[in-house]
Amino acid sequence: EAWTKVGACTGTVGPTASPTFDPNTPGCPPPYDETLAYDENDKVSIDNVAYQCTQSAYCIVFGPTDAGGILGWKSLGPCFGSLAPTASPTFDADTPGCPEDYVAGTPYAGGDRVAVDNVIYQCKKPHEAHCPNRVPGAQGDDDDAWIRLGVC
Repeated sequence: EAWTKVGACTGTVGPTASPTFDPNTPGCPPPYDETLAYDENDKVSIDNVAYQCTQSAYCIVFGPTDAGGILGWKSLGPCFGSLAPTASPTFDADTPGCPEDYVAGTPYAGGDRVAVDNVIYQCKKPHEAHCPNRVPGAQGDDDDAWIRLGVC
């Protein structure tokens, strides 16, 4: 026989507990910003719920609460307040040199990285339609198409 009777049961199985945010890191991660491109393990919050990016290709396309958000984001559970400040962001030193130079008219997608005068920029989602025809850095800090990542 393939099955062995173990016993009988009654009632129903209740739902499992909600996931919880890491109690060793009190507070919420920064609010989700649809103009930024997120990498795997990045954490954000929306309405006191923390989320972690699990698939950067999907995190660039979908927000945590979008219909397709489950493809790239994992709910970490409720959070309250804000996290303590962390170190300044740095560019990945394991990636030698600069990415390819920006070329006007190239069909850049959200998350694509380019260099202009040894400064690295990343095309922002959902404003990627502006990336092919807007030189990174030309708009200063108000650029809705490119985000400055650092130098190379």
